[in-house]
Amino acid sequence: MSGGGAMTVADAAYPGPGGPGRPAFGPLSRLLVVAPHPDDETIAAAGLMQAARQAGATVRVWLLTDGDNNPWPQRWVERRWRIDDGARRRWGRRRRAESMEALQRMGFDPAAVLQPFGWPDGGLTDRFIADPGGLMILLQRELSAFSPTDLVIPAVTDRHPDHGTAGLLMTLAARQAGLAQRVLSYRIHGGRPAEAALAWELDDSQWASKQRAMTAYATQSALSASRLRRMAGRREVFRSDPFWPWPGRVPVTRLEPGPGGGSLVFDLGWPARVLARQRLLVVAAPPGGTPTVRVIAGPALAALARRQAGGIRLTVQGLATENCHTFLKLEPLRRGPWIFDRCPWLGLPAQGAPTTDTRDPIP
Repeated sequence: MSGGGAMTVADAAYPGPGGPGRPAFGPLSRLLVVAPHPDDETIAAAGLMQAARQAGATVRVWLLTDGDNNPWPQRWVERRWRIDDGARRRWGRRRRAESMEALQRMGFDPAAVLQPFGWPDGGLTDRFIADPGGLMILLQRELSAFSPTDLVIPAVTDRHPDHGTAGLLMTLAARQAGLAQRVLSYRIHGGRPAEAALAWELDDSQWASKQRAMTAYATQSALSASRLRRMAGRREVFRSDPFWPWPGRVPVTRLEPGPGGGSLVFDLGWPARVLARQRLLVVAAPPGGTPTVRVIAGPALAALARRQAGGIRLTVQGLATENCHTFLKLEPLRRGPWIFDRCPWLGLPAQGAPTTDTRDPIP
């Protein structure tokens, strides 16, 4: 890759112009980095962005939210307890300004690079549920307008719910837009697998710029400076598959043929009472069509469970997912202070095929 640094390749599925598995930037390259919150772009891809800029490529960062739903650092920094809507908006403006300052410290023109969407922090999944078709149209339109050659997105199996849903949205939108971009994914929450796909080692100049950029995020370093430094390492790891291996146990799931589109079967090592506080999201995405989202929640979900050895079996009938790529997720109806997911988005490869992993089901 042009622009310094070193690329370690263990996954040849990324067909970059520099050879199998080895991306290369040039003056005609257009790199798009998708960040759910301010600082994600720098943590995940500061070196990659600098390499692209040094090679003459156009770089764009999509900032999906302003990170305004961040109450504990805000309480600490502002010495206030009550966080109302006005305080949240003010915090969001401050965090967006930090991303702009970080980009400037890395040599970018932030006004030309940063494209903020202003979506609800902590609410990307609910936004997807409310209007999946409208969201797909918007994302496809924006993708077509920028026409990236290289797309960097969050892993669908990131433990942060905004990251996971952002990864799924971008995966669906990119493929339905029909653009010939190359896709890399990153995971910030949930660890990195031993078999790193693409590992970008920052050179001395890139590393110094990344460190300077990270000091711009004062709101995030107020309570967790050491954690932030650990996350923003000199080695940036990417995979071409957005469905990274999940660090914990995932349910055994399968689609079984039958009337009305068949049944979804979950085998869970959970007590049945847990389901009354959960919701099941089922996304059916027809190739080239508009995805739909079905939500089954609370007591209605618990009523579908049957006890079995080692846990429960959850069977959902009439999904009407024929000829569709199917994605599903179990998540809490309400999240407390611990926001991270216990179960990721899962992709099902085909009806009747069991899976206990999270590999991308879209060929």
